[in-house]
Amino acid sequence: MLFERIKRYLNRLNVEFALVKDHTALDFLVETESGKWECMISTMEDERIIAIHSTVLETVPVEKRTEAAVYLSKLNQARLLGNF
Repeated sequence: MLFERIKRYLNRLNVEFALVKDHTALDFLVETESGKWECMISTMEDERIIAIHSTVLETVPVEKRTEAAVYLSKLNQARLLGNF
């Protein structure tokens, strides 16, 4: 089972996570020198799919939002799967 393997792996890395109620998903916080963000890993067992969602916890200043949106759009153009 994918979800159980992910939980075991994160436990081996000593990552603290919370289970998402009524879903095969878990949440955890990532902190690095570059900042911190929330991650959620969910699975669709029958399809053997793992989805990873990240949310940056900082707000983009209003005057930079257009620039940030254009940058993220360009990153997404070349992606077969996933997006920013």
